[in-house]
Amino acid sequence: MSALSEALKEAEKKLSEELVATPGHVRRVLFWCEKIAREEGADLEAVKLAAALHDIAVPEDRAMHYELGAKVALEALTKLGVSREVAEKAAHAIRAHSRYGGPDPETLEDKVLWDADCIDACGAIGVIRAVLRELQASRLREPKDIIPALEKIASLKAYTRAGREELERRRSFILKFIEELKRELAASGEQL
Repeated sequence: MSALSEALKEAEKKLSEELVATPGHVRRVLFWCEKIAREEGADLEAVKLAAALHDIAVPEDRAMHYELGAKVALEALTKLGVSREVAEKAAHAIRAHSRYGGPDPETLEDKVLWDADCIDACGAIGVIRAVLRELQASRLREPKDIIPALEKIASLKAYTRAGREELERRRSFILKFIEELKRELAASGEQL
């Protein structure tokens, strides 16, 4: 079995009970990482491995999952026989992928993972994931409560050309969704 298959298997096992950082999220991020990496010329092996493991530590430490995840990934990839150079690139990308902390993306591989993760946070899928995230954090009681989270998603930036194109398409949907939500709430007399 390949290192990527093993990494995906481990991620699916660790994330099987998650509401937002699900195995489906990992597969979608992997899809976008592969697409963007090919278009941008990033290290495809490192990016795919980073995508597979980017949220591996969410169940242990949601707030610092990017930091712990980078350490876990480096150890796991080394045990799987991945070259030190590729394992370090993957771990670096994992450390820099989170919108909730960690360093800014620097390398092309960092930027590819960042963009792929942002793409899955935006659009129709992003609306659903935002609702789940806010429910999980007990911050959602009324429809208007989701607006700040959606506005934050709509402000995401991408680093690669390929990432920007898809993110912009999805941002357009989020902005229309917010506009419609506000219109519906205002029409029923709700204060925003």
